Amino acid sequence: MDKLADRIPTTLSSTPRDASRNPEPGAGVTDHDRAVVAALFVKLRAMYPTTWARAFLTEQAQAAAMLEWAKGLKGVNGFQMARALAVLDSDFPPSLPRFRALCKANEPTTPNTASSLPQLPASREFALRALRGAREALRAS
Repeated sequence: MDKLADRIPTTLSSTPRDASRNPEPGAGVTDHDRAVVAALFVKLRAMYPTTWARAFLTEQAQAAAMLEWAKGLKGVNGFQMARALAVLDSDFPPSLPRFRALCKANEPTTPNTASSLPQLPASREFALRALRGAREALRAS
C-alpha cells in the first residue's frame, strides 16, 4: 500500500480540486484535509479531555467542527500546527481563530527543510483509525 505522504502535499489544500463534483457544505475540503484535522482533534482531545468531550456531545457536532477547522486551516502546514500545539498554555482548548493565529505566529524565520517537517500519517489506515478513535471517544462520553 502506498504511503499517504507520497500522494498528498504537506499543507492543507488552498483550492478545491474540482468543486463542481462536490457541491455539499464540505466543498473544497479534501480527504487529506479531513485526515489532518481528525489527527489534530485526537491530539486536542488528549490534551483537553473533559472540555473537548463537552464541546462535542454528538458525532454531528464534531463532524461540523472538523469541517470548519479544515476550511479555517487552509494553507497551514503540519510544522506550523505542531509548533502551535507546543505553545498552548491554557486550561481550555483554543478556538479555531486562536489556533490559526498561533500557527501563523510561530512560523520560523528561516526556510524549512523537508527533514524538519513533521511526518504525516503514514497511511490511510492511520487516518481512519484516528477518526474511529474520535467517534468511539464521543460515544463513550
